[in-house]
Amino acid sequence: MVLTHGASRYTIVSGVMMMSRKRLWSVFLSEHDACRLREIINDTAASSTVRKRCLVLLYSDESNGLIRQRKEVADIAGVSLATAKNIAKLYCRCGIDGIVNLNRNINSDIGSIKVDESMRRALVRLSEREPPNGAKRWSLRMVSKEFERETGVRLGTSTINRALKREGKR
Repeated sequence: MVLTHGASRYTIVSGVMMMSRKRLWSVFLSEHDACRLREIINDTAASSTVRKRCLVLLYSDESNGLIRQRKEVADIAGVSLATAKNIAKLYCRCGIDGIVNLNRNINSDIGSIKVDESMRRALVRLSEREPPNGAKRWSLRMVSKEFERETGVRLGTSTINRALKREGKR
């Protein structure tokens, strides 16, 4: 339970009144925003990350008079304390549009773009050959070096691993 008196805030924990710091990122949702968040949570097409963000915002809403501690919100929503704080901060800076949009790194899927069908076939052919220098089997590093030597295209070991897994060779 949180009591406010002037500029100070007091939290009652196990019957003891403690003074807490002023919250930097307070969430006050309008009725329209709260409805939109509920729609997103109920939308099965929305990603789990976006749905959790919306859940954190609904539990963090202070406009209804109930002020929950961030730790309590994080526990209820199933996220870490830092995540709950970051979601509130993102909402205060960017609004609901900042919460709904996932800002993925443009390089996160570059491996699947790099390896097309012909490269995948070349990797499979290479991995089916006898390994060099008397080795018993191909390591991902050996495949990477040999592939670069033959084609001039440099691929990372994780990219090669994903490509070979897609072909069922790993």
